[in-house]
Amino acid sequence: MVRSLGLVLAVVVVVFLIARPSASNSQRVRTVDYGPDVARARAVAPYQVLAPVGLGAGWRSTSSRVDAPAPGTPGPVALHIGFVTPRDAYAALEESNAETDAFVADRTNGAAPRSSVVVGGRLWEQRQAAGATRALVQRGGGATLVVTGTASVVELTELAAALR
Repeated sequence: MVRSLGLVLAVVVVVFLIARPSASNSQRVRTVDYGPDVARARAVAPYQVLAPVGLGAGWRSTSSRVDAPAPGTPGPVALHIGFVTPRDAYAALEESNAETDAFVADRTNGAAPRSSVVVGGRLWEQRQAAGATRALVQRGGGATLVVTGTASVVELTELAAALR
């Protein structure tokens, strides 16, 4: 009986060692292709939809979605693309033709304006929230762009500069 119990215990240990997630598996980031959502947003939005082009290999897109009204129904169109940056921080592009002040407050966690910065030939408002949230905001052209996250200002600027 002791041998049988030992054999069962050995099998359980082997199964546990094979089935347990390794540290490297838990560190992996699931990436998504944001191209289809950008194409959909461009097809339905009444403004020029911008999306990142040419970001370095360290940028990994982790989420993407378009919020749009049903065909023939008026309403705002919003595009979201989330990233893990090369330094493993979070950055996101948020753009919409929704009411500007409410959209900016929502997407920046109420970050207060700090200064202005020119990125890619466009003027952006730089914002900082009480926590680690930073944001770059650009209004005009029928839409509001928000580049936000816990990423450094340098990484947020890199994302903003890649918008085409």
